[in-house]
Amino acid sequence: MLLGGEILTSGFFLMWLGAGALLGAGLSFIGLPLAWQWLGFVLSSSALMVFSRTLFQRLCGARFGTPPIATNVDALIDKTATVLKVIDNERASGLVTLRGETWSARSEDGQPIAAGKRVLVLRVEGVKLVVMEQP
Repeated sequence: MLLGGEILTSGFFLMWLGAGALLGAGLSFIGLPLAWQWLGFVLSSSALMVFSRTLFQRLCGARFGTPPIATNVDALIDKTATVLKVIDNERASGLVTLRGETWSARSEDGQPIAAGKRVLVLRVEGVKLVVMEQP
């Protein structure tokens, strides 16, 4: 019931109680006394709540005063890419490779960037990386 109730709530509180209850049920199944079942429930539920708080604090850091972990396209910002095809904003052309993926790119200042150059990713606009040539 606790795991089912988790679907109706916005947090991750009932899920950990449900996991602890499953552990308590498992301890009952193997024949341990009620005190051990309660102990397993309390310890596992508490540990899961503490460890998940740490995980969510890292992922959603802004609410907790620490920087969040960058994911998806946000993780590409400030990374170095290599130009595969000349970046020319006027011709709307340019390809870079970053982390094994090929991205369309345009230069921040509008200047062409030759193939083979290393560029810094400044931001992502739609499906294009906005880059600047590295010195």
